[in-house]
Amino acid sequence: AEPDNTQHDIEAREIVRALAAVVGVREIEDADGGRRPARWGDVLLLVRKRNRIAALEDALRAAGIAYASDRRGGLLDTLEASDLCALLSVLVVPFSNLALAQVLRAPIFACSDDDLVRLASLNVSAETSWWARLEHCAGDADAPPLVRAFTLLSRWRAVAGTLPVHDLLDRIVHEGEVVERSVASAPPAMRGQVRANLHAYLELALAQDSGRYPSLPRFIAELESLARTDEDAPDEGDVPAGASDEADSDGDEIGSHGDAVRILTVHGAKGLEAPIVVLVDAHAGPRSAKCNALLIAWPPDSDAPTHVSVYGAVAERGHARAAMFDEDALLDAREDWNLLYVAATRAREVLLVSGVEPGRGDHQDSWYSRLAALPSWNDAASKSAALFHDAASDKERPGGVLVAERVRVEVFRPRVLAIGTRREVDGDHDPAARRQGIALHRLLELFAGTRFDVLRADAIARALGLHPAAARDVVEIAERILGNADLAHFFDPARHVRAENEVELLAPDGSLMRIDRLVTFEDRGQACGDVWVLDYKSQRGGAMTESRRDRYGDQLRRYRAVIEALHPDRRVRTALLFGDATLVEFDLDGVIVPP
Repeated sequence: AEPDNTQHDIEAREIVRALAAVVGVREIEDADGGRRPARWGDVLLLVRKRNRIAALEDALRAAGIAYASDRRGGLLDTLEASDLCALLSVLVVPFSNLALAQVLRAPIFACSDDDLVRLASLNVSAETSWWARLEHCAGDADAPPLVRAFTLLSRWRAVAGTLPVHDLLDRIVHEGEVVERSVASAPPAMRGQVRANLHAYLELALAQDSGRYPSLPRFIAELESLARTDEDAPDEGDVPAGASDEADSDGDEIGSHGDAVRILTVHGAKGLEAPIVVLVDAHAGPRSAKCNALLIAWPPDSDAPTHVSVYGAVAERGHARAAMFDEDALLDAREDWNLLYVAATRAREVLLVSGVEPGRGDHQDSWYSRLAALPSWNDAASKSAALFHDAASDKERPGGVLVAERVRVEVFRPRVLAIGTRREVDGDHDPAARRQGIALHRLLELFAGTRFDVLRADAIARALGLHPAAARDVVEIAERILGNADLAHFFDPARHVRAENEVELLAPDGSLMRIDRLVTFEDRGQACGDVWVLDYKSQRGGAMTESRRDRYGDQLRRYRAVIEALHPDRRVRTALLFGDATLVEFDLDGVIVPP
């Protein structure tokens, strides 16, 4: 089992899913003033920190979407470079099973899953290495990729101890058709970058220490050292301008990222624009307070600094320089507003804002919160007035320096602002449990008020990617809830006015709230009908600990506050609906209401 994804991985996948609903559907203005469907090349992803780029690349790659990123020092993190590193490791340590498995699945050998299963299923001792297993398959005519892999790897192992590293790599690339195979396996718009990265990797053998490596292990150790550093890590290869492997259906060159999503830092995007811009991880703040650095006061009209001193942690700075530190903090805050202005004004038509709620620290003044607080979603002028107002009207606010132009932005769906994710709690870190919970929500949404006995667990398992046993559990829970007569009024369309599922709302603090089911009942005489907020829980109702009860109560209080603001004339009631068909209602104070 693989470890759970980080919140930033989840955010990246949510962003890709949101963009998939825009690209090819939404029309944007082209260079001639006409309208055409948006392409992936119209999308620009902006990050504040480079360490967020890798998650975006993984999500785009998994979705089969071409991208071009500005990840300095990222050559050794690319898939093609990682495959070559694994191959060199196998030549030195052929009994490294994981490295050998990676090499076999890489484009150079393109072994299938069935080929690897064949190796794993050989009738040999369980301790037998994969290299020995591969040797067993050397004469197997039914597995040509494995035969080719053993033949070439054996040939390269024989000369790995005598050839200079660059000559060895040159032979591997030529005899293994590494460039041709890797380029052919890449999406069309990425092929130029893949080719450039492979050539850049070859150059490392000469560029690093002038190629004076006494052995292949020393070269591998040098690469591992480079991968751990930020400043000296090699950059990805440069793609020549106009390089193109093929053209798309409209004749546009796509081998040089013509139809690829661009990923840049906000600083790197200065001067650029795109029809669709996504501001990623917008809850992230500026770098934390520096320590062990120099404090320099150098007025613009002075020939030399008026003050230079060393400072450490905040608690150790004393009071003598407090005014200087305050001025430095004000400049940092102003720069933060300037950077937000740059990010927001890169978008010509659509700005999507995504954020992962931080586990600690105050994010009330984050970029996400500032944008979420805008008075009007679809009025670009209002955005400009709210965020980037005239300096003369408010000189104390750092954003007051931003008076340049109206923000050319349209947020076409308010809920899209919250495509990011919230912090997960309790058991939500379990991917299987989360998939099972999503499946339960989906079944309750699709089959409320309909015959449920037509469902089959095996079909549910295939459709929702569940283990058959987990699918059976989900079906049983859904049947139990939908078949309970005491709960029928929540799911029978004839017994309520309106019901909505997966209702996404923005809380006053800018965070996302997702209500599982919102049910409105008909008016009774002079009184308006109740509105019920239901939150599904797959576990049994008696399984609540005190901490969970408090957390659930706080969550439902937040739901209630927003719904009451939307329906001031109705009574809002909140409850948890558990997998055993138990309904637990919470009152205004977040306390359980006795049955």
